[in-house]
Amino acid sequence: MQKRCILLFVVLNLLFSLAAIRICSVILGVSTDAADTQSSITIEIGQSRGTIYDCNGEPLTDTTYIYKAAVPPSADAIAAVSGYLNDTQRRRLQDGYPVCVTVDERFHHENIRVFKVSQRYGDQSLASHLIGYTDGDGAGVCGIEKSYEDLLQGGSLSVRFQQDAHGNILSGIEPELIQEGQSPGSVTLTIDKNIQLAAQQAAEKYLPKGAVVVLENSTGKIRAMASTPTFDPGNVQADLDNAQAPFINRALAAYNTGSVFKLCTAACALENGLHPHHTCTGKIDIQGVLFHCLKQDGHGRMDMRTALAMSCNTYFIALGQQLPANTLYNLAKAFRFGQSTTLCNGLESAAGTLPNTDILQSPAAIANFSFGQGELMTTPLQIASMLQTICNDGGLICPSLIQQVTARDGTVQIEQPAAATRVLQPQTAKTLQSYMVYTVEHGTGASAKPQRVGAGGKTATAETGQTDNGREIVQAWFAGFFPDTDPKYTTVVLSEDGQTGGQSAAPVFKSVADSLY
Repeated sequence: MQKRCILLFVVLNLLFSLAAIRICSVILGVSTDAADTQSSITIEIGQSRGTIYDCNGEPLTDTTYIYKAAVPPSADAIAAVSGYLNDTQRRRLQDGYPVCVTVDERFHHENIRVFKVSQRYGDQSLASHLIGYTDGDGAGVCGIEKSYEDLLQGGSLSVRFQQDAHGNILSGIEPELIQEGQSPGSVTLTIDKNIQLAAQQAAEKYLPKGAVVVLENSTGKIRAMASTPTFDPGNVQADLDNAQAPFINRALAAYNTGSVFKLCTAACALENGLHPHHTCTGKIDIQGVLFHCLKQDGHGRMDMRTALAMSCNTYFIALGQQLPANTLYNLAKAFRFGQSTTLCNGLESAAGTLPNTDILQSPAAIANFSFGQGELMTTPLQIASMLQTICNDGGLICPSLIQQVTARDGTVQIEQPAAATRVLQPQTAKTLQSYMVYTVEHGTGASAKPQRVGAGGKTATAETGQTDNGREIVQAWFAGFFPDTDPKYTTVVLSEDGQTGGQSAAPVFKSVADSLY
């Protein structure tokens, strides 16, 4: 019995010993796994995103840089960045965690690594309404940023700190820079950075609300598109409650058109062999509806060139009554009025309003239409396209914004401009060009005349039928080209709720032309 008890005691001790060893093994294994999972800590210092370029390869995004310091939670490091810390960062460091802090370019500390990180939107952002902006997660919300989100989306840039088994940052070990995610692609626009800057500066100087569009006549490429008021894409929160609606791209929005449409009426008449004289008395009666000219006592007898230069309403009203049925409507449609323009996927202009042929059966409706009033609504881009056609000897090229797209693998897809569509005969276009030059030299467009080159153009002061505290709201326009011989650029200016085309819009045109020459 005694021997059996001793044997049982030995066996039980052995079993308990084996159990204890197993338990220790499990505990050590868990501890090792925990140590492995807590062997490093990572903080993000920035995100990578594909660059948007101008037509010359100049970046429109990522043009400025900031400096990010990866700060370990050591006493000397905390002291070195004390002036850069906010309360949250300070508490996190005191709790033993590293942080990422924005510092200035001159900052240096032997135990703190500093990284140069591109800033998506700089202090002077160009073409914000076209480029758009990203949200807090770095995803495109509107504009090119949204249209090409799948292409532009990149990864993150992070710094990894090594820790000991207790979670403490290991001193003396350089933090590791980590690039995560795939390489982004890029988009090249037809925008020319210098022309965009000239248009934007002129708009911000003269237009509280409005737009400027610059097209290259031989290609239809959009070289500049500015809208005011603008917004800061790096801080959109600041303008969310702005009553002036800065997020609207006014270059793509539809407005009452007015006298710039007289160019279409004049073109239609010339195409049909009409070049009449007319005596303006200051008013004209169309089947009982009385229309007035801006010059109340009338302009007297005039031809088409003088009527355009003086922007005589009654001349073009009378001219519209002489045109064959529906010809003016058909030409306006050929100019793409009443049709939206798609610049890229998800980015397009308003269609505006082109009165239909049923409405235009009325002589009074034709009268309104002839000088750009009534139901007609157009966008600055549409008016620019009409001018581009006139300057391109009658060949319309649909406006384009995308020059090329570079895929993630480096493959480049070049976007070819659309082929020209014949809208006007070359002689009609040349005649209109000469009339527009006369308008700048001797007519209502005199304030648009550049200092160093000749130009042609047309003013407009479009009635809206709306009032503000008894004051009539009008849309002021200037549509023109420069130089006067072999025109290279068309520039259209809209001054929303302006005074007159000559006062509010023409000086913007002059400023753009002077900046480029």
